[in-house]
Parts: sequence; structure tokens; C-alpha cells
Amino acid sequence: MAFKAVYGLWVAPDFSRVQAGLEEPPRVNHDEIDYVALRQALVETFRYGPRPEIFVANDTIDQVTMHLRAGAFSGGPPDMERAQCKEFAEAMLQLKIPQSPGVVDVRKVWAQLHAEPVRDRTFAPPPVIIPFLIKAADFEDAIIWESNCRFPMGLRPFDVMEAMEGKDQADGETMLPKALQSKLGDIFGTPFIRPALLTRMASNKIPSYVTEGAARLRGR
Repeated sequence: MAFKAVYGLWVAPDFSRVQAGLEEPPRVNHDEIDYVALRQALVETFRYGPRPEIFVANDTIDQVTMHLRAGAFSGGPPDMERAQCKEFAEAMLQLKIPQSPGVVDVRKVWAQLHAEPVRDRTFAPPPVIIPFLIKAADFEDAIIWESNCRFPMGLRPFDVMEAMEGKDQADGETMLPKALQSKLGDIFGTPFIRPALLTRMASNKIPSYVTEGAARLRGR
């Protein structure tokens, strides 16, 4: 059975020239982004293992939304759960997948999820999360693909047996491949630094044999 999941590519705009007073803070007009080029850049980067269909959103998540959802300036403890912006991914997961050109129209469902100051997507800060959806043949293909995404992000391959034995799979800092870093800079009109992260933000229900098997292993 086909398995769908939404991943978030977490990136960091390079504000060094802005901080030095050499440039104005960058803004992105999401009506003018080449989403077909963005999708192709992701397809070319995450091309190892099974080849799920990849679909991009016609919007992104910026630092204003992420910081305000975390409780910045509220004076209270940070709400890191809300800062993950999983509602965006869950909403995208429910939308109809287009046949072509691989771009999901999320604007309407995301409109009220963005922070109030940046709901105008024609004059928004550059992204810090670039969500995209995959449709794999089944759960196994999706997980094998996800594991192979570690390689282009500069990590060693995920060892399933070590993970099942509870061994730590953590390693060095993940990085944008240089080609993807350059393409994102061209697409969004602003440079990005290399440290980055790829996370699964939402997915279809994981098969029961997987969750039950994991529970048995934890109970050994």
C-alpha cells in the first residue's frame, strides 16, 4: 500500500551581510518562486535507494513563524513542540496530490498557521523549513529512502540492526550538499549556510507490524 510522508528540510539563511549593514533583510515573493526547479533540486539530491514521488509545497515556513510559535518574546519557557510546525505538514498530508507538475497548493490551509506579521507570502522572510511530500510504494520503500537521505546530508548510512539493538546512531552535523545549497540560493534569492537538517514531520499511520515489533524489542 502506498505510504505518504511529509519531510522538512531545515535550512538557515546567511544573514552575515545583513548583520554587517551591507544589505537589507531579504524578502521572498512566493508567487514568483520556481517550484518545479525546487522539486527537481530535491529529486536530484535525494536520489538514492527507492525513488518515491516527490511533491513540494507552494509555500515555506520562515523564522518569524517558527520563533513566534516557540514563544519568542512571550517571557515564558520556549514551546519547542509548536516550533516544530508539524501542523503545516499534517495539513499538507491531507491535501490532494496533483498529477503534475509535483507542486501541492497549500496556501489556503497554511494561511492561518503562519504568524500574523508574515501572512503576506509575497513579502515574506526566506525559509527556515522547506516542507515536501513523498509518496512511496509502501512503508518499507519510504524508510529505505529516508535512510539513504543520510548520505547526501553528510552522514553515514543508517544501520538498521544497530538501531534495533538500541545502539546510538548519532554522528556529526548534517550539511546541505553544495549543489543544493547553491540551487536554494538561486531559487529563493538569498544565500544559505551549509548546516541543515532533514526531519520527518508527518506521515500516514505506520503499519501495526512495525509498531508492535518495536514494542516487543523494547520489552526484551
